[in-house]
Amino acid sequence: MKKINALMSVALILLLLILSNAILNHTSTDEYYHFTLEDIANGLTVNKNISISANGVTRHYNSNGFADYEFSKKKDNGIYRVLVIGDSFTFGYGNPANETYPKLLEKRLNSNPDKQYEIFNLGLSGLNTYLEFSLLSKITDELNPDLIIVGFFMNDLDTEWIPGQEKCLEAKEARIKNGAIYLYNIVRYFPLTRADMYFLGQYVNNDRGWNCFKEGLSGLNNLSSQKNVPIIFVDVTLANKGHKFYPKLTEMTDKEIKRYFKMYHVDIPKDSVPFDMFYNEYKHYSLKGNELIAKSVALQIFNISAQEI
Repeated sequence: MKKINALMSVALILLLLILSNAILNHTSTDEYYHFTLEDIANGLTVNKNISISANGVTRHYNSNGFADYEFSKKKDNGIYRVLVIGDSFTFGYGNPANETYPKLLEKRLNSNPDKQYEIFNLGLSGLNTYLEFSLLSKITDELNPDLIIVGFFMNDLDTEWIPGQEKCLEAKEARIKNGAIYLYNIVRYFPLTRADMYFLGQYVNNDRGWNCFKEGLSGLNNLSSQKNVPIIFVDVTLANKGHKFYPKLTEMTDKEIKRYFKMYHVDIPKDSVPFDMFYNEYKHYSLKGNELIAKSVALQIFNISAQEI
């Protein structure tokens, strides 16, 4: 009887592994384009001076390859220039350009006549911390910023080593890659959604993806020192802070990021109910969600409150 029970346990584990590989390795089919290391090396030529419509929203990519208004690389006297870089949540998927948090931040800051700000939205779908370092290393000199803000989202660790090439993966894959980690997490945190499993699979110390994340942070730190430009991180993850594993994941990433940079978190007001008000139908931030981030950044980093605007 014990032998039969043992065999059944083994069979169940094998079945779960098969299901995890079949279901969790499903790659995202989002309509928007995920940028790669090759695109960055080629100067983002793939999306210069074109318009792309997705889900009823048209976004125009300027001559520099970013979905922002056309901007001059030359900085005028008296301008305080900020580069905001991040993934699709910074890009503002599902929103027009003027409803993304970098442009809402620009509007807030320039409502104060004492100082003139330029906020460039360099967000691109699929960027992770390693790719953000790669992109900034190519454009920081010519854009000459006074400050760089990295909009960090929970899946910015989503990178993986390219076998045989000794370099980090070219873009986010939006999938769980390790069935064994999945089994560990499902036992530890049961019950889990597919999104839960995706995020948990990235937070594994000394995993190749985790090491790529740390390599990106180290590169950004060197870039900040060499170019004499301060870099700060803002966690733009509008997640349920009471979630059973979110505090632990935040603790892990904060520890690594704070080795080099100041780290800010967006505070969600307690009266912000329902929570879904921050999201659009495409699982990205609504105008209200982006306004919340812009307000929080204006207050925490630039010391500009709503009363001053």
